[in-house]
Amino acid sequence: MSSQVMTEGILIIVSVISASILGTIVITQVGIFDSHYTNTVNVQKDIMLTKTQIIHAINSTDTEANVWIKNIGSQSLSNLDTMDVFFGKNNQAIRITYQASSNPSWTIQDNTSIWNPSETLKIVITNDVSFESGIYSVIITAPNGVQAETVMSMT
Repeated sequence: MSSQVMTEGILIIVSVISASILGTIVITQVGIFDSHYTNTVNVQKDIMLTKTQIIHAINSTDTEANVWIKNIGSQSLSNLDTMDVFFGKNNQAIRITYQASSNPSWTIQDNTSIWNPSETLKIVITNDVSFESGIYSVIITAPNGVQAETVMSMT
């Protein structure tokens, strides 16, 4: 009889320890899932609050084009040097490198680091050779993937 009581006592202790370990594992995994879910929701929120619009694009010289783009969303943007700028003849646009040592390259005229809502940036695209006459595409992608695009005529 006493051996049965000891066996049952040991089994109860082992069951409690096993349940505690299982509970800890489940709680940890729920915390990890919650963290991933929260990050995904925050990224989607940033994308939904971001909206940009190219308001004007013109060639200022034979080798330089100016593009004004406005932040019409409610989200401030940073890391502007990581924006992707595509520029070129219609349906032939290529990615232009930010402040490259050789042209074509692009820069932000005011060298701002934060782009707040309702502010307009002037992006200057520089080329080594004169732009050919024709229709050009301008596509600018914000660091979070939101795009604005337009076409412009070079004369």
